[in-house]
Amino acid sequence: MVHLQRRSTVRVLAALAALCLLAGCSLFADAPTPEPTAAPRQTPRASATQPASAGKTPTSAAASLPLTLFVEPDDGFKPLGDLLDGAKRSIRMTMYILTEQDAIDALVAAQQRGVTVQVMLEDKPFGLPTINNKARQTLAAAGIAVKDSNPVFTLTHEKAVVVDDQVAAILSLNVSHAAFTGNREYAIITRDPRQVAEVRQVFEADWQRQSFKPTHPDLVWSPDNSRQRLVAVIDGASRTLDIEAEEMQDKGIIERLIAAAGRGVTVRVVISPASGPVDSNAPGLQRISQEGVQVRYLKNPYIHAKMMLADQKLAFIGSENISARSLDFNREAGILVREAPILDRLRSVFQGDWNKAQP
Repeated sequence: MVHLQRRSTVRVLAALAALCLLAGCSLFADAPTPEPTAAPRQTPRASATQPASAGKTPTSAAASLPLTLFVEPDDGFKPLGDLLDGAKRSIRMTMYILTEQDAIDALVAAQQRGVTVQVMLEDKPFGLPTINNKARQTLAAAGIAVKDSNPVFTLTHEKAVVVDDQVAAILSLNVSHAAFTGNREYAIITRDPRQVAEVRQVFEADWQRQSFKPTHPDLVWSPDNSRQRLVAVIDGASRTLDIEAEEMQDKGIIERLIAAAGRGVTVRVVISPASGPVDSNAPGLQRISQEGVQVRYLKNPYIHAKMMLADQKLAFIGSENISARSLDFNREAGILVREAPILDRLRSVFQGDWNKAQP
């Protein structure tokens, strides 16, 4: 009798499967179906080797979110290139360093097809006072409006792009070849109207040398609110706090990390070792290590990222370094993120970096 029941069940399941195949459905409706991977951008330096890592392929659910994430060097130039190539009316870019030829070419091409392009560049990036000269000259020769960043700030270290007043990118990365091929970097593309509007308003205020008071609760601006918002991310963590950072120098943030570890939060920091004889991060790293924060060093990819992930519920991505100058005197831009697909990928990438890093 049991064998008859099993045979009957198998026949029913087989019939259902056949009907589903005819109708184009699936018996496993909860399993996400990856979208097809787009073809790489056909330029000599546009693509980077993409190591296999969990969470890289977006699902249809993730693609429909107002926020999307790209990670470097995994994703290469294509996400930013597609954003610039898709502009129909306007591009507003604020950039600390602009040397990637694919990006310069994309901006020139946009201008040539009738897009209004404005680019604001830091006049003298720290230690590299002439690095933007070629881009400035090339863009100006193409008729693009190029302006030095607002001198009221010590540096304009912000990396942001607004396209057609409908989409904005907030990045940790400079638009340089190293950023797309050798650095760990994160960027968020947002289509949230209020966020896009505020990024544009800050650009216009800095372009016109006017003051502006940002108000969006999820946008992180230096020197306006970045210290308070990063402290809130740290203080709000109850179980885990994962950080990738290029600098560990600000005493106030260092004390908040120590306090988090002291109340039982597992705090992990991935950072790259110093490349020269002087390590300005050493005092801060030594202090947090002595007080229960776990620190590991990763050489490749180089950690240029500025990312915090708290309790797998809230993340910060932006240009802000953990230094007093970055938080209190520079123009910087960042964003707070809560979307689960983005948090999942951040966790996966961080864990891969943590596993490769050395104590």
